[in-house]
Amino acid sequence: MNFLIVISIIAIFTDLKYGKIYNWLTLPALFIGLFIVIFTTPLDLLPLHLVSLLIFTLLSIPLFQLNWLGGGDIKLLYAFSIHFLPMNFLLLFLTISIVGGIFATFYMIFRPKQKHLPYSLPIFSGLLIYLTYLL
Repeated sequence: MNFLIVISIIAIFTDLKYGKIYNWLTLPALFIGLFIVIFTTPLDLLPLHLVSLLIFTLLSIPLFQLNWLGGGDIKLLYAFSIHFLPMNFLLLFLTISIVGGIFATFYMIFRPKQKHLPYSLPIFSGLLIYLTYLL
């Protein structure tokens, strides 16, 4: 899970500095995640990790179309989804969503003119909360 924290920190940096989470970060993270899961997960659980990818694919389509999450945010979460079993990923996603709502509320209050919430911050915060308290 340290891998996910490092990827999140890099994503925060690029998201805050450039307003983007780049493919050079998310795509290798996905493939490295696949490699880690394939070689560290018992074979009977491997299909469930792939189900997590499928679930997030279905969740991400409306989120992207409604412009609630950007492409980089979705690719980052997609790379994360392979590491978790479906119920764990859904709990992580719910945690990130709640943290994102809190961040959005504060952004509307304290930065009303800023339209873009760098969602890498709620992703990282939700991941830390999940790994610390809910795992």
